[in-house]
Amino acid sequence: MEGGDFEYRRAQILRLSGEAERAQATLANAVSMVFTDPLIKIALLLELATDCEQQGELEAAFDYARQAREVNPRHDLSSVATERLGMAVLRQRIDNTSSQPPSVERTLNLSRLYRECGEYQQAIEVLQAAAGEGLRDQAIQLEMAECFQASGQTTIARRAYVDLLQDLESGESNPELELRAHYGLARVEEQLGNPDGAILHLEELVLIRHDYLDTRQRLAELYQLKKGGTTPHADKPIETTHESSDDIVRDILSLLSDDVNPDENL
Repeated sequence: MEGGDFEYRRAQILRLSGEAERAQATLANAVSMVFTDPLIKIALLLELATDCEQQGELEAAFDYARQAREVNPRHDLSSVATERLGMAVLRQRIDNTSSQPPSVERTLNLSRLYRECGEYQQAIEVLQAAAGEGLRDQAIQLEMAECFQASGQTTIARRAYVDLLQDLESGESNPELELRAHYGLARVEEQLGNPDGAILHLEELVLIRHDYLDTRQRLAELYQLKKGGTTPHADKPIETTHESSDDIVRDILSLLSDDVNPDENL
């Protein structure tokens, strides 16, 4: 029997003997050991996740659950635990961010956290409240447009993108925000069935930065569509609120792997 398997069983005996602290220390020590049975390692990691959650250490609990899922991504219990604890961590971050003094950074972080939870209306309300309090910033305008688009309110999103681009043209230039606005507006025009409008903004993007995301591919598909062909991605939404469990887990893992950064996609 390899070390990890033995240490896990030893921890169970310690726990049954009432030595909870020694049991937890033994479990934590066993994590880095070699296991002959991957199911034992999954059980070990999930037990550690439960212990951490009961102690209010949600970040650590999520990390153990994530490690359990990495052992076998198809293991149902570890996938469920990763998703549940990931959402709990997001909720905790929302509470912590909400208590911070008003600022552009706080507003963008809070909106992004709500978006990761799929709560687009709450994200929009945060942004609107900030604007009402005088926090008028172009990054907030862009986040608002993207929230409307992600929630399926494409007509309002179009207006928000257009207003932002007008502000960018008349005020201080911000090339990165301009790129995201043109790209978002092109996607909205596609979703509204206006390929000419989408082409206009994608061509503008090519002039600014020819390799921005999938701009050239989408432009080629729209050109083909205008010639009477078909485009396989014309109706593909920018985001969806109907994700599978694996999709949700991947989204949460992506978010929690780094600190919240509202400009990370720039």
